[in-house]
Amino acid sequence: MNTRRGCAVAVLVVELACTSKHAPDALPLPLVDATAPSAPQQEVGPPMLRPLTDASWLETVDLPNGHRALVSIPLGATEPRPLMVAAHGAGDRPEWACGGWRGVTDAFPFIVCPQGTRAGPAFYWPSTEVLAQVVAEAIHALRKRFGAYVAEGPMLYAGFSAGAIYGAGLVLKAADHYPVLMMSEGGYDQLTTPDFASTFAKGGGKRVMLGCSTGAHCRSKFGEAARLFTRAGVEVRINDAGSVGHNLNGEVVTSLRKDWPWLVQGFTGWEHFGRP
Repeated sequence: MNTRRGCAVAVLVVELACTSKHAPDALPLPLVDATAPSAPQQEVGPPMLRPLTDASWLETVDLPNGHRALVSIPLGATEPRPLMVAAHGAGDRPEWACGGWRGVTDAFPFIVCPQGTRAGPAFYWPSTEVLAQVVAEAIHALRKRFGAYVAEGPMLYAGFSAGAIYGAGLVLKAADHYPVLMMSEGGYDQLTTPDFASTFAKGGGKRVMLGCSTGAHCRSKFGEAARLFTRAGVEVRINDAGSVGHNLNGEVVTSLRKDWPWLVQGFTGWEHFGRP
């Protein structure tokens, strides 16, 4: 430090100490070199929430017009968690969808599992419009119920079989809300139309995973879809569980878990996914 500058600072310290009302008890101020770089600011993250315990792992949500959905809850969450929509197939049930995708995602996100139209003991989707309406109602109810625990920002859509077929139209109209897409064992014709991939990309779509578990036909159709997504600038990956059946059984869940970190990496709400 320059001698003249150091003396000036020392004189200022003495004057402040002498004029202070509490001078006898005052501690001497440190001499700080103003030319030295300041310490880096600590990054302050969002405040922690109280652990989410006021819920069951699977909650039923009754909606207007006789609609219904189930929701997989990330019990114990202390920060906002992402929202994922998981649509079941034909002759399927929403609790099966929630159970399968909860296993794939290690129970990390909120998973909205809309329920289709009843057909005996199971359900089906009569149209994309019905699916979109139930999804919108369920998301509104979920955000109202769990508030700050639900992360803002884009969501992820996962469709299995008919959930992929009817979900394709839903996602295409709202790619900015669903930039991450998971289609399993369905939606082949929809995803391989000439303009689906380019429209998805232009609307805000970023990344797609395509899941197969029944062998050659699925691999062939999703291979074609993957080429279209790549050409449109969308990141894409095919997860092939082998010929283990048209379902979300344990082998399919295990296979999808391997590629799930790739699918969600860098997206809002998934920052802590996979951490202890």
